[in-house]
This record gives sequence, structure tokens and C-alpha cells, in this order.
Amino acid sequence: MYRFLIAMGLFFVSFNCFSQQSVPSRIIGKIPNIESTQTYQIQVGAFKIIQNANNAFLKLQSNGFNPVYESYFDFTRVLIPGVPAGQVRTHLAGIKSLGFDEVIIREDGNYILKVPGDIIVAPNKKPITLDESTPMKTLLEASDEQITELVINEAVTEMGISTENISVEYILRDNDSQAMAVKLNIQQ
Repeated sequence: MYRFLIAMGLFFVSFNCFSQQSVPSRIIGKIPNIESTQTYQIQVGAFKIIQNANNAFLKLQSNGFNPVYESYFDFTRVLIPGVPAGQVRTHLAGIKSLGFDEVIIREDGNYILKVPGDIIVAPNKKPITLDESTPMKTLLEASDEQITELVINEAVTEMGISTENISVEYILRDNDSQAMAVKLNIQQ
């Protein structure tokens, strides 16, 4: 009886080790509950050199994934958006098999994706605005690039300031108090 229990214990230990090896060794964020109705994006890299981003993009694309580029300051992120929660683990196994051993998992949100030469707004996502239709949580979760674009567009539209004369110096966020501050630099 003890041999049987020991054998079963070793089986479960080895099975668990195998399943852990099928995903990247470094996951920033968390693997979602498969019953979640949320969709996720899996970032496989952020590159300063566009050729490296292109290489990662093509590797993913030629293996059945639908990657996109996302511009983030001086970086080009390569990510796979719109992954249903129940498929995240399968995607991670495929990504790992291609040699990507570090990923970031985020809930899909409002973001602007840049595919070489084109700008595409994420499907089924309402653009963020500075009116009551956009919850503060959405603004707090938006990227610095999105907030910068939003504030500059608002200054141009509402105050008639030329885009050349305005820049964002910094963005402060406080999730606890649900507040955000944006410091603008306006040249006269």
C-alpha cells in the first residue's frame, strides 16, 4: 500500500513539474482563471531596435499567432491581443516553444496598436475620453502614451493650442484615491 502511495505521489510531482515547464519561466502578471470572460494580451517583448521587434513578430505570425506592434515611448512592444482567458495557458505553451521565456500578461484594455504603417484601435474597445463616459479606472489603467495623446488633443480642441506648443512633462496616478495629475508645458 505504501509503495502505491509513493508511486502516485511521484506521478503527481512529475506531472506538476512537466506542466510548469510548458509555460515561460518568467510571467509578469498572472495566468487568469479559465472561467473568466475577460480577454487578455500577452506581451512577448519590448524592443528598441525595430528589426528585433520584426523578428519576434514574424516568428509568432509564422507559427499561427496574430501578433501586433504597440509603440511605447522609444520601444516597440510585440504582443498578442484578444486572448480569451481559457486560451491563455495554451498560448503560453506555444510562445515558450518558440523560445520566448518571459512574458507580460495584462487584461485587454484601450490601447492603440501600431502595425507597420497603420494605426488600428483595438477591436470592440471604446476610445478613452475626458468626459463622464470614461470611468476613472480606465484612465488610471491607460498607458502614459494614451494619456499624453488624450490631454494634448483636448488642449488643441478646447483651448486652441497648437500641438507644437504643448507637451506633457509628467503624469502622476494614485489608484487608492482614484486620482490623476498631468503636468503640461505650454509655450507661448
